[in-house]
Amino acid sequence: MTNFHRSGIIVCALAGITFFVACAQPQVRTPVDSPETGMQEENRRLYALLSESDSSERSILMRNLVENLRNIDEPMRAIHLLTREVSLHPDDPFNALYLFMAARIYEAENSPDMAESLFRRAVYEFSDVVINGGSVHRRALETLGRIAEDPGARISYLELYLELFPDHANNGTIHYAMAKTYEALGQWDRSLESYRRFLAFPEAEIQGRPNVHREVAHKLQFAQANRTWTRASLDELVRELTVALRQQNARALYSLQSGVNFFTASRNLDALDANSTFGFDIQVFLSQSNVRVSSTLEVNSNEREAYLRTDGWYDRVSTWYLYFRRIDFPADPRVHGNWEWAGIRFGEVL
Repeated sequence: MTNFHRSGIIVCALAGITFFVACAQPQVRTPVDSPETGMQEENRRLYALLSESDSSERSILMRNLVENLRNIDEPMRAIHLLTREVSLHPDDPFNALYLFMAARIYEAENSPDMAESLFRRAVYEFSDVVINGGSVHRRALETLGRIAEDPGARISYLELYLELFPDHANNGTIHYAMAKTYEALGQWDRSLESYRRFLAFPEAEIQGRPNVHREVAHKLQFAQANRTWTRASLDELVRELTVALRQQNARALYSLQSGVNFFTASRNLDALDANSTFGFDIQVFLSQSNVRVSSTLEVNSNEREAYLRTDGWYDRVSTWYLYFRRIDFPADPRVHGNWEWAGIRFGEVL
């Protein structure tokens, strides 16, 4: 075999090996590539521009790339791109934004622990960034105050929020969150003070608590009351109430009524509805009634609340249900877990 033929064979072999290796190479060559090829070229073009741009332009490119990756359902690649950018450019003034964006993706992916870690880094490791008129640190601290599971950490985020952004319109929401967190920490005086501050923001809304301002107002009234109407056991309270009804002893009944938020309501009204409680003098009804008290509580009674049926009232609605509630007020161990007579429901409501 001539040298020329041997050289040709070698070249062909090398070409075959090169082709095989090229085919065996993974298709993903940049952090923005993915199996979804619809935006591949666009993402590569934007990624190539990153190294040629200043920090401001780079932030725009990054947001476009992250949006593209999320649109093709590649959230982890988006997170990798953002955190990689922070590692490569530790002095970039937009790093807080990149970590915030990555944390938001983790939050959307139901990974609150990872989200909290990145939100925290955005606040404590990098300077603030204002995007579209909004502070990244403020939004991060708001979220930390909502998602952090440890009460100690949560209160530190909320306190820092109030220190850095005292005039923000959402302070009512923050004060409510602080009050609940102080409760979890057993810091009752601070909790009550945060509730008082919350009431200064009547426009604040708490998800799932449509009557939250009335609830808080009642909590504060309860904290200031003497709480002598409570009883250690439901049986004791029902026994005293039954005796008072049979004796038509209005004074005893008034002493047993809850001193805060005692309601009298028909079946269609919420106990916390502003229209549920009206001027009510039980003595007027007692003198003309032959009240009968059930010997047992209603079947829907439980460890937190209970109903007792009474009838024979001199009224167009002769059946009244007496409503009892267990007290949730750990700030005072003497009454926490006690029972109170909290209201009356008129009519066959159960």
